[in-house]
Amino acid sequence: MTDYQPQRGERAVLYGSAVNSIEVLVADYRCKFAPVGRFNTRMLGLGWNPVLAHGQGDVRPLDADTREWSWDTLMEAKRRHEAGEPLAPLATHRLVKNTGNTGMHLEPIEEEASCSPLF
Repeated sequence: MTDYQPQRGERAVLYGSAVNSIEVLVADYRCKFAPVGRFNTRMLGLGWNPVLAHGQGDVRPLDADTREWSWDTLMEAKRRHEAGEPLAPLATHRLVKNTGNTGMHLEPIEEEASCSPLF
């Protein structure tokens, strides 16, 4: 199995169970995920950066739909935390080892295959 490669503009939400945080990422023009926001429940910190940095001095704003999605995702994480609800269901991707144990990469979380009823 090959390592997953995101498509340009792909969106991802990564849940950090160790610190109970949500990180919002968008794949840049190099098809590499770049962070655009984070909600950390331990520090009650919310960070939002609606641009993608592509090296020194090369910064491009997110498109309006992606900017709105990233903000809404962070606000939903904050709302869930304040309501005592889990953040894990917001995750769309997870960290997995690369083939050959050469590091880690993000990969979409596959939906559990639903069982068809037997009766």
